[in-house]
Amino acid sequence: MSQRQKFEREIDEILSRLDDFPRKRRKIRVRRKVADQLARVGDAISAVTSRISVGQVMLAAIVLIVAAFFFRDLDRQVTTYLIILGLVLFVGAFIASVLPQGVSRRQQRYWRGQVIDYGPPSAWDRLRAFLGRLGRRR
Repeated sequence: MSQRQKFEREIDEILSRLDDFPRKRRKIRVRRKVADQLARVGDAISAVTSRISVGQVMLAAIVLIVAAFFFRDLDRQVTTYLIILGLVLFVGAFIASVLPQGVSRRQQRYWRGQVIDYGPPSAWDRLRAFLGRLGRRR
């Protein structure tokens, strides 16, 4: 087999493989569009939830518990779940209100281009870093 025939065969093989590329690109484009849409939905949810304060969550939990208590005769199982949900919301909001704000968001300070070290990270900072590393492993 001559050298020229080998080159022609290789070129034909490469050209036949090129027919598959647009399909893969289309799949990638669809994935990117879906990811962009999900990111937009996440941004919209975070924009709405960022306006909700811890006090509002506690108030909503109390209203949920009281409403479920007054309507307990309608359906016991549903009101039981509503009361449990209200308690979980209330306890979660209470814990969030007790935790110090901005512990892990310490702004780095610079002096002459060097970061000023405030000492070892707190336990909260170490826990957040550990959970962040776990999330990135997936």
